[in-house]
Amino acid sequence: MWFRNILLHLVISASFWIFSVNALPISSSTIGISSNIITHSEQLVEDPWDKIRRWNLKKTVEQSWIKFKEECPGYGQNKKYFQYDMTGLSMKLLHSDRGGFNGGIYDFTPSADDENAGPNHIIKLVDLSQEYASCEPYALQAHNIWVQTGFIVDAEQEKWGALQMEKISGQPLDKYQLWLRRPSAADKKVVLEEVRDQLFKFVYSKAQEPHQLIHTDFNPNNVHVELKIENKRIIAMRVYLLDFGYPGVYATTKLPSEKEFRAWFDLRFDLLWDYIYEKAGEKPPHHMKYVALIDGEVVEVNGPSVEGKEMQPKESAKRKETDALWNGTGMKKQRLST
Repeated sequence: MWFRNILLHLVISASFWIFSVNALPISSSTIGISSNIITHSEQLVEDPWDKIRRWNLKKTVEQSWIKFKEECPGYGQNKKYFQYDMTGLSMKLLHSDRGGFNGGIYDFTPSADDENAGPNHIIKLVDLSQEYASCEPYALQAHNIWVQTGFIVDAEQEKWGALQMEKISGQPLDKYQLWLRRPSAADKKVVLEEVRDQLFKFVYSKAQEPHQLIHTDFNPNNVHVELKIENKRIIAMRVYLLDFGYPGVYATTKLPSEKEFRAWFDLRFDLLWDYIYEKAGEKPPHHMKYVALIDGEVVEVNGPSVEGKEMQPKESAKRKETDALWNGTGMKKQRLST
């Protein structure tokens, strides 16, 4: 009798555990929720500088001459740009890090009847479920950059927009071993300033063209450089700007003066390239400061935590703006140092 009771108890216990396990929603979504909870708890500790930097970057786009609130130029034209069926191309993944709105960059073998394809062409896939997918080919054509568009259906029967473009030479500066390993910190800074100047000339010249578009996302990953050694010094030979997709390219009204445009460009460059400055052995410009452009100058301002006083110059900045410096020839307003 006692043996039968023990056996019955074991059977009931086993049945209970089987029922309990089967009742649990064991699925990828359950695992994802747990993972997200962990990730969310980890993200509670936010880098203060990253928060300030993102706020500063947002403010640099919110200029009166940038139509930042409007839909990107070319919006809603997917049917126009992605008509040609390019499915069946032999493609090899080059960049697996898919952006928020694209499906990766691929090398490919062109078909025999494709007269436009060259050996140095790539395919970029974009998400056709988004109406702003057509903004990139629109911007490329407006900038007179060659592009051929169509669509590709993948193995899972998902339809992607396809942009066939020329492969850009060079590589991001912080991936260039010649820049990372060889020069001193001072030499690194010289190369960085050369890249800045060449990039400014490109962005400013393109912004002046009839299309009235401006590329604002000139972060280090979107800029390829070619370096060479000349007279025992590393110099930046060429600089190329990539990724004309959403977000990043905006329509503009009348541009400000070249001086004001340069101040805008320099501030945005400093913020986008902050970690490159660290690799060059320098503290990022404007570090831990809320800053904005006021009358074409970089001024430290109250951050978003100061209710009702956002974008107002801090008292210290006001004093620096109003205090005059005697330089032997006249009175000169002092610019806020970084």
